Amino acid sequence: MTAIRCSHEARLWEALVSGQWPQACESELRDDVAACRECSELALVATSIAVDRHETESAASVPPSGAIWWRMQMRMERESKQAAARTVRRAHSAIVALTVGSLVLLLAMTSLLRAGWMWLASALPKAGDVATLLPATPPLTIVILVSVTLAVITPVALYLAVAEE
Repeated sequence: MTAIRCSHEARLWEALVSGQWPQACESELRDDVAACRECSELALVATSIAVDRHETESAASVPPSGAIWWRMQMRMERESKQAAARTVRRAHSAIVALTVGSLVLLLAMTSLLRAGWMWLASALPKAGDVATLLPATPPLTIVILVSVTLAVITPVALYLAVAEE
């Protein structure tokens, strides 16, 4: 079954869409809406939707563009600071790890060096004059100077390598 359409429905639809209903419409169209059931329902529904839309738009709180721009700038600054802090933490961790590793390596090397001196002293012929020329351990002053140098220079060099200024 097909619905019978009113001949004024298209004009009423144009008036509703353009926002001219009911103030700027001719009296013939207003009389038809009062008499025709389909046109009056269309006008009622469309007017209710338009009123709801207007109320929703007026109730919406949209911040000004300057506030949005400022918030975005603050967010970008905060994220860049967090990224820089992550980089500094990673560099600090690397410096600490390398310092500890170099100290462990230095201690291992002195132990190996001492063992090497002992092996060399035992491997040489038992001639008294040759054995007395070789010390049993490396001089302690050299070991201390090397360990202090590594402990001080390694972190400073790594800090200078990752510092941006």
